[in-house]
Amino acid sequence: MTSEYRAMKKQLVEQNKELLSANARIKTLEEKFDSLGQEIREKNIVLMNDPAQNQGNSKELVTNIFNGLGVEISDIDFESARITNNINAPILIKLRKIEKEIGCLKMRHCGLAGDSVIYFIEDITHYKQMLHSKARQLKKENRFKYAWVKDGNVYLRKNDDARQIQ
Repeated sequence: MTSEYRAMKKQLVEQNKELLSANARIKTLEEKFDSLGQEIREKNIVLMNDPAQNQGNSKELVTNIFNGLGVEISDIDFESARITNNINAPILIKLRKIEKEIGCLKMRHCGLAGDSVIYFIEDITHYKQMLHSKARQLKKENRFKYAWVKDGNVYLRKNDDARQIQ
């Protein structure tokens, strides 16, 4: 009976090693998949909280918003602008040139005529959105002073003097 027990224990140890190895490979593949997904989104920005988003042509609307904010952009500078059918849904903007994205993202929080405020955010993968949500939760719990996304990465900072944590 003890030899059977030892054989089964040895087999269980081997299976645990294989499982750990498989989990490590899965984690590596998930990270690569997320990295590729973020590269695809590199030139995308998302326009949030536009009160007039369901009116008219989306390309024309995006062009008018940027030009109204002083960012020179024409409909040839971006590949598409997609508006979902939800009432206050974000607008996804796929820019042709990364320089335009940088110019737009510098104007993250912009006021328009009236009381409306629009936000520009980076288009990030679902995994990074989840991380950013957790980072914002830590900020809300006063464990960190800052939580932000830059170049597709999520950062935290404890206080003004602390180093950023990625």
